Amino acid sequence: MTELRMTRSDLNVLFSDNFNQGFDPDIWTTDVAGWPGGKVTADNGSAHMEASTSSPAGPGIMAYCGFATRNRQFTPHLAGTNLLELTLVDYRHKGPFLNQYMTADGASSDHEDPYSGNYLMGFSLAIGTFRGLVGTGPVVKSIPAETYINRVVQIHFDWYSKFGLSYCLNRNLLSGDKEKIRVWGKNGDKEKWPSTHSVDCPVITIPGNSISLAVKHDPLGDNTGWGHCYGLLLTDDGNSLSWLLDGKLMDTVDISGFFSSSPDCVAGGAFATIVGGASYQQNVWSVSDFFISGC
Repeated sequence: MTELRMTRSDLNVLFSDNFNQGFDPDIWTTDVAGWPGGKVTADNGSAHMEASTSSPAGPGIMAYCGFATRNRQFTPHLAGTNLLELTLVDYRHKGPFLNQYMTADGASSDHEDPYSGNYLMGFSLAIGTFRGLVGTGPVVKSIPAETYINRVVQIHFDWYSKFGLSYCLNRNLLSGDKEKIRVWGKNGDKEKWPSTHSVDCPVITIPGNSISLAVKHDPLGDNTGWGHCYGLLLTDDGNSLSWLLDGKLMDTVDISGFFSSSPDCVAGGAFATIVGGASYQQNVWSVSDFFISGC
């Protein structure tokens, strides 16, 4: 079977940063939909996202860091094809493990999840009408989905001590989703997940307030989320969503009407957001080769 691949060489580069000149506050911001803490520096071709916390161990205790484009990028109205690419070069951590505990669907717990194990770390790339991720900022769970005018799509991975790596392509909830799409975590979902390594998408995850469109378990079999180039791809005028791993197309889903259902929300393009979150006291993600391409 022929591998399906796409790289920026197939498109026109619209925005890029090699991080050789430091972390430029004129083009980047660390104000990312209220994510707490974190510091970003850059040198010698890499940006370093540093996240730490002084909180004592407890349910859901994590440290976060992120950054986003200060201005909208991509093509107006997301017309044609748009590709966000970034290499996660490395991840390091120090200090004690604090997240005691969190379940596989992201809910806080008083014990380790017997199926997925401890939640270790996650990393996300997002394209949206605001600087942030699915389930944050103007699309947070406490705001009724019926009122959402913002839109965001993302690819992220979650790394668990027992289950390993799980990749999820998702979008924020819209009005009517809860009537049409089932909630994951019921009917033995968590018990089946470690053995089947699959999720019958689309599904809603309540703690994350998101629609999971495609889920894939450790496609390279290395249980290592860093050392790879990630891509988030919109085609067909924003109506088709894909993600890429080292240039190889992994999943593609139809999201027809997702952006256009909020008129002109991407008339001026969209923001790109990068966020890491981890369960240790001190964490550093190093990234490089940030590109936004389109045609």
